[in-house]
Amino acid sequence: MTLTAGAGTTNAAGSHVLQPAGVTVEPAYGRRALSVIDAELDALATSIRAPLTARPTWILATSAQAVGLEPWALVARGATGTAVGAVVLLDHVADGHVALTTLAGTDSKHRGEVLTKDPAVAYELGGALSRMLADRLITSPVELGPFSANSLLVKAFAEGLAGSRLCDAAAIPVIRGGGGTPPVDHLSGGMRRTLRKAANRLAADGHTSVVRFTSAPGEILSSLHLLEQVYRQRDHAHGRISELDDIVRHRIWQQRVRDLIEAGELELATLRISGDLAAYTLGVLDRPAYRLLEGRFVTRWARYSPGRLLEAAVVDRALSDPDTTTFDWMTAIAPETLLGSNHADPMVVVRVGHDPDSQLSAEPAAESEPEPSPAQA
Repeated sequence: MTLTAGAGTTNAAGSHVLQPAGVTVEPAYGRRALSVIDAELDALATSIRAPLTARPTWILATSAQAVGLEPWALVARGATGTAVGAVVLLDHVADGHVALTTLAGTDSKHRGEVLTKDPAVAYELGGALSRMLADRLITSPVELGPFSANSLLVKAFAEGLAGSRLCDAAAIPVIRGGGGTPPVDHLSGGMRRTLRKAANRLAADGHTSVVRFTSAPGEILSSLHLLEQVYRQRDHAHGRISELDDIVRHRIWQQRVRDLIEAGELELATLRISGDLAAYTLGVLDRPAYRLLEGRFVTRWARYSPGRLLEAAVVDRALSDPDTTTFDWMTAIAPETLLGSNHADPMVVVRVGHDPDSQLSAEPAAESEPEPSPAQA
């Protein structure tokens, strides 16, 4: 099926939106079809400096490992056949029909993006999705995002998607820096005292601490088993089942980590106390942002707040890079659980077909990817 854009359309609000001449929108269904166009998707994402969580390395991992999720995309092409826009979606299938449609990569409320530079193309992608949904025998809800609330592309996409609503979502905390100098306003007085107390305790107890960073693929791969042990141990210490105890979530975690390693985009930071691993973080230098995927610490070293110490070192190192201006916590983590922040990016979701206050999850529990958490988790 090919959907052709007209010369212009009047949206629900009555405003006229010019659509690019010659643009057609084509659907691509299934993992195999998406794998054929992943280079085009990556080029689109790179061209608009989309966040990691809107790139193929990230967005295709969930559907590759989970059952009941059917990925598909709408791809806008110009007159020469070049891809000029795309949106990648996941149908959540239950009892033989689509129960929910979400944006690929935004499970656990990670940032999403409409992959285009042109608001007119974003508008036509929204219109194409509207027509595709109208052809379904059973009407199912759609919940796409979170997206940046300031994105003109998202607003144009929502205007094109008939019956959609832009709804506020939880803001994502970040630390803004710049010029290679870490900010001084992101730590509370209480957090500064925590870091001083931890350093004093290490010294008083005669322990040494070493922070190390590596992006070497072989080194990170060889550490994965140990990282999984720490991940599980920390969850079990809280008296809860670990995300990695679930076979589907475990596969998704491994898929994403291995894909990021293969792409050369993952960084492992570790804190060792007297030679033993006490905490780790996994992050991505996604200039101009550094994005923290996850972190855990070993419970027996809790006296020394190793997660906080490591996070502080990771933040300082990331924002000491003159090309990095933002440390991104990636999801709307409760502010009281963070090392610190000095800004929050406002977010929205695009909804069709259910109440904005609905408790309907954007990811079935048995198929969701573990939510990243700061290193004190």
